[in-house]
Amino acid sequence: EITQFLTNDLAIMPPHLCIQCGLTNLSRMIDKEINLRGDYAKGHGGDFWHFMATYHQGTTWLPLIQVLGGTRQDASFKALLPIFMGRKFIVKYLHRTLCANEKENILQTNLFIVLECVKIIAQL
Repeated sequence: EITQFLTNDLAIMPPHLCIQCGLTNLSRMIDKEINLRGDYAKGHGGDFWHFMATYHQGTTWLPLIQVLGGTRQDASFKALLPIFMGRKFIVKYLHRTLCANEKENILQTNLFIVLECVKIIAQL
């Protein structure tokens, strides 16, 4: 549904990023990138939480729960509020990380683009 709405915007994106705009996909990408459980080997949960402890200590954080590891129909619904509340911190972390790294990280680039999209923010 949202992918059809964003067809023109998606057409200008580099194809190697494989950008998808569904909320289920967004919640899974965020869980892979910032979760401390380490379910995804290429995620950066430790770095993200170090960033949060250093620059945003005491911030209220709602964790993403039960997003990966199964096919839960309500996973995207449960993730909406934590994503909406934590989006600004995730975007700050991704901006800082992407600017500092010389090597491209597709997951982080994809997340940054999707989380900065006004149409996705409106959907949250």
